Amino acid sequence: MNEERNEEHKNDDVRELEGIFKAISNFIRDIQEPLQELMETLIGPIRGDKFGEELAEFYKKLKEGGIPEDLAQKMTLEYFNKRMKILDIPSSLGGILSKGPWTQGFNYKSEEEKEEEEEKETNEG
Repeated sequence: MNEERNEEHKNDDVRELEGIFKAISNFIRDIQEPLQELMETLIGPIRGDKFGEELAEFYKKLKEGGIPEDLAQKMTLEYFNKRMKILDIPSSLGGILSKGPWTQGFNYKSEEEKEEEEEKETNEG
């Protein structure tokens, strides 16, 4: 009888674990495209070819707008420096994500272990 109960718990645990893995798999599938879009938004503009074109266009528009040469150069340099700071965003994000509570590990407890803990707490309290 006790063996049957242990087998039932194992089967329940396996089903629960399958459900967890299925949920994780679905979650990863659901966020994959938005994450790719986010990375393209953050990193795409700093690709050399695109960034060079964007910087040249910025300078050109300033000059066309009547901004004096020295000020246009200064503003373009400032624009360049601010855009380069975008490079720090992915590394900062990586640092934040690497320190989250989810890095503590997955602590799974079976129903039997949970019941034992509850009994222990009840007896102590």
